[in-house]
Amino acid sequence: MAIYGSGLALVTMYLLGAGALVGSYFRLSWPLVVCLLVYAIWDAKFTFQPQAFSGRSVSDINDAVTRSRTYVSWYIAIFGAVLALAFADAESREAIKLLLDVTGIAPWLLGAPLVLAIIVMLFIPIRIECTNAGQPSSALKWLFAINVFFQKVILLVFGHLSIMALGSIEL
Repeated sequence: MAIYGSGLALVTMYLLGAGALVGSYFRLSWPLVVCLLVYAIWDAKFTFQPQAFSGRSVSDINDAVTRSRTYVSWYIAIFGAVLALAFADAESREAIKLLLDVTGIAPWLLGAPLVLAIIVMLFIPIRIECTNAGQPSSALKWLFAINVFFQKVILLVFGHLSIMALGSIEL
């Protein structure tokens, strides 16, 4: 458990995310994939450590999941509205198609953050507390892990897309 809270481990995770975004500027997708795989392993290992939730009540964990879902729902609304406006008329659709062609961004990746955000919203905890001494249930732990991981994925993919698009604009 100590490695998850150590300063070096946390700095490494931040640098890994930053490296993925720097790779985006150079139109490299593999740093993003590596970053997301490491984050998935990191989150899964942390979430299911016996001491992972020590010092936090079931209510605190459920509140954290609820806040996370609230942020994701805002993202769905804002990103959905931006996509709707971007595809509102033929001229805008052509401009986006040209941007995707110039940047090399796969069209499905444009909608990926929105779809992932919607998937996160589909999960609800079946049981939030285990029968033994107020410990969080496996369902709540999984929901916590899924929410935390998908928030990272959504933000990094959105950052990846933004940096790739902005990097292709000639000033």
